[in-house]
Amino acid sequence: MRALLRQPVWWPAATLFLLLVAGLAVLAADSASVPQPPQHLSPEERSIRVWVDGEVAQPGEYELSAAATLGDAVMAAGGLLDSARGDIDPTLQLFDGVHVFLAASADEVPSAPQRIAYRVDLNRASPAELMALPGIGERRAKALIDARLDEPFASLQDVVDRGLLPRSIAETLRPLVGVSP
Repeated sequence: MRALLRQPVWWPAATLFLLLVAGLAVLAADSASVPQPPQHLSPEERSIRVWVDGEVAQPGEYELSAAATLGDAVMAAGGLLDSARGDIDPTLQLFDGVHVFLAASADEVPSAPQRIAYRVDLNRASPAELMALPGIGERRAKALIDARLDEPFASLQDVVDRGLLPRSIAETLRPLVGVSP
């Protein structure tokens, strides 16, 4: 017993060191188990919300892949009714927040025209299309085009986060624009 008491002073320091290393290992294991948000999702992994209305079996709001087309939205809504126009383009690319109205005839006007959206796609619009939007002049249009060439926009919020548009203009544009993958 006396031999233990005469041991060098380094053993308490070594014990503290081992406890510290064990504690750090536990903390590292805990932080590794916390799910991290994905950095870059492919269009198939992202999702968009689309409202499908008109001559479909089950009108409503649907969550689809960001790579979804009009044909995908129609299928999600249970397919076209017999009364629907047959001249739709099923390959038309959709984007988040779009409202699709499938009419029975070319003359049919929906009861809520404001719900039909022709949205300008910020990832594909020409300079003229961008400059036709409120708050977008030649300089902002060029900045948007240059930025999307570096990395396509993921959302309108992404445009704001990159400092390309002030939040006030983005809110004005929200019903007018969309972002395709």
